[in-house]
Amino acid sequence: MSERHSAVPQPPRMGSTVAEMPWTRELQNEIVMEFNNITRRKDSLTKSFICHYDLKKIWANIERIRKILYLSNPTDKILLVIQERMYMVLSILVAISAEKCLEEFTTRFFDKDTGEPRITDESLPLGYDEIDFLKDDEPHRWQFCREQHMFKPYVIKLRKFQDIIKIDEDYRLPFQKLEEKIGSGSSSTVDRAWISPEYLIKADQSYYGHVSPLPLWMLFISNSRSHTKSQ
Repeated sequence: MSERHSAVPQPPRMGSTVAEMPWTRELQNEIVMEFNNITRRKDSLTKSFICHYDLKKIWANIERIRKILYLSNPTDKILLVIQERMYMVLSILVAISAEKCLEEFTTRFFDKDTGEPRITDESLPLGYDEIDFLKDDEPHRWQFCREQHMFKPYVIKLRKFQDIIKIDEDYRLPFQKLEEKIGSGSSSTVDRAWISPEYLIKADQSYYGHVSPLPLWMLFISNSRSHTKSQ
């Protein structure tokens, strides 16, 4: 009789890496495919983005996080923090295949004395110098700096007396659809943008829970993507 092999993955040998753990590599590829499925405006590398509520669904099963961070050996408490407050950071690292950082996630991101995270999703976007958790990996450090904006698009906040908002060119605007040049003035054109749910905050701090069409003045100037003023 031939020997039967168990389908259950065996623990990695000492010194193993994510790349040598086929079930983790398979999961990583699966998650990256899911990122692609939930990406809005895929037709543009500089305008594509992922909404936070879509991203949270990918990490709804906490065992997924435990598996992708197997070598980091996170506690249940740390896993919960990652699921609730660091799922964007984790997603970016998975997307750019920063394997060494994933292997050492717990030691790189959590204070060994207090157990508190050094960085959370609220910290994003980070400047290049702030991405010190990848200081030993310059290629992935640059990738993180660039790709983080896709995982945290800009939130548009309206005011009672709306002023011009200057938006840095690196930010991804949460526009699911943009209808250009629906009107024009002496020095600008009017575009209409359909904004993703929860990315347009009203003056009373509540948000629109549905896709919101908003006419925008798009005043293009040097050194920034645009000045945006709601009508």
